[in-house]
Amino acid sequence: PKTPEPRLSVSRILLYSFWLAVDHFWLLLRCNLLTLLLALPVITLPTGLAGLLNVCAQLTTRRKAVMADYFEGMRRFSGRMYLLCAATAGVWAWCLLSFAFYAGRTPLIASAGITLAAVVLAGGGAFAYVLMPLLLREESWKQRAGQCARLILEEPLFVLKFLLAVGLVKCLLAVTGAG
Repeated sequence: PKTPEPRLSVSRILLYSFWLAVDHFWLLLRCNLLTLLLALPVITLPTGLAGLLNVCAQLTTRRKAVMADYFEGMRRFSGRMYLLCAATAGVWAWCLLSFAFYAGRTPLIASAGITLAAVVLAGGGAFAYVLMPLLLREESWKQRAGQCARLILEEPLFVLKFLLAVGLVKCLLAVTGAG
């Protein structure tokens, strides 16, 4: 005789969903704390970000991740993340030097130069932010850069939102004296 399939009750589904969310929360909390510890010496920040990115990718694709995925991401993707962080730091350094250069010019030239540097800063930040998940794919850098540029051009408001977020953080750091 055929055995009937067990019926799933709503309370059982909700309980399972709750514990799955708690499990993912604790995993992400541990990974974020480990990344924060790795960020204290700034040189290891890209390695921690690579591990955190791998865990997030595993959670969104497989719906299951463990702490070992963090260390695997550190091992596999830290070199790519170092390159990305170095390129982003270079763009930001160029923008800061541009801000300093144009600040002493006439008002028209200063506003045009600072606006251009701010747009490059926002575009570079958005480019790096969009490029991070693409680091996990096995594609060429040319394909990744093309996908990033396409995503940024399709969503120009994203660049504006990113610029506003960076500006808000800079303002908060300046007001509190931390910047």
